[in-house]
Amino acid sequence: MVQRRASHDLPLHFGEPASPTRRRASPSRRALGWLVRACIGALALKGLVTPLSEEAEVAPIRNSKRYKQTLPQRRSAALAPRKDADHLVVVAGHAVTMAESLDGVDALDSSWYLLDYQRRADVPSALVQHIEEGVRITARDPKSVLVFSGGQTRRDAGPRSEGQSYWHVAEHFDWWGTGAGARATTEEFARDSLENVLFAACRFQEVVGRYPKRVTVVSYDFKRRRFVELLGPALHLPLEFVGVAPGGRFDAQAAARGEAKAAEAFERDPYGCEGELASKRTARNPFRRREGY
Repeated sequence: MVQRRASHDLPLHFGEPASPTRRRASPSRRALGWLVRACIGALALKGLVTPLSEEAEVAPIRNSKRYKQTLPQRRSAALAPRKDADHLVVVAGHAVTMAESLDGVDALDSSWYLLDYQRRADVPSALVQHIEEGVRITARDPKSVLVFSGGQTRRDAGPRSEGQSYWHVAEHFDWWGTGAGARATTEEFARDSLENVLFAACRFQEVVGRYPKRVTVVSYDFKRRRFVELLGPALHLPLEFVGVAPGGRFDAQAAARGEAKAAEAFERDPYGCEGELASKRTARNPFRRREGY
């Protein structure tokens, strides 16, 4: 026989519990809740947070960090010049890019490693103009190959080359819609103007299998005499020159004076084998690179 338990021994919660009385939230608590939800919504619109509810998913704003994470990976065009290519287009490098993002690379000094005299002179705009001009010349001639030429010339910039930097800038601008990226490459050992042309011709030979019949050089317009009258004859190459005039705050008169001194050095020693030009080449090779042409 089962012994019945005394009623006074039953637990206090025994039986059907009474439904609890719901406390109404205070106005300040309700306002805080609305504020939190509004903040989450604002952050979601900026792509900084992901809403908890799938129903509340908000499309990220174009060009936000979250938007860029949803984009497919960009694929560069494979290098595929024509077999009968005979025209070399050289863009001579003058600086290397430093910024992780190339947004504003045509306007911001901070996007490039610049020397003191290049700062606050709208140099980024001029450099991007050189790159664009080389791309457009290449796009107009299907038998051309574009070479961005320039080595790892600045110790403080690290082992970044001018040629590779220029290629990345062209890629950033999607080759200005020309499709010329399939006929563009880099030369990453040149330390001065003569090597820009000579090494680019050697790079052309590596890509195409023979040396070019025509060479077009893109650089600052005040360097025309250096390339056309001094370096072209020294290298026995039929040089065409396309000069880009820098604008804005660029001091063209100071640049012309500096160019006159450089031209004198090339007149005395066209191949840069000794003296000032040889010293500059040594200084512009801080990472001990050696070309294999």
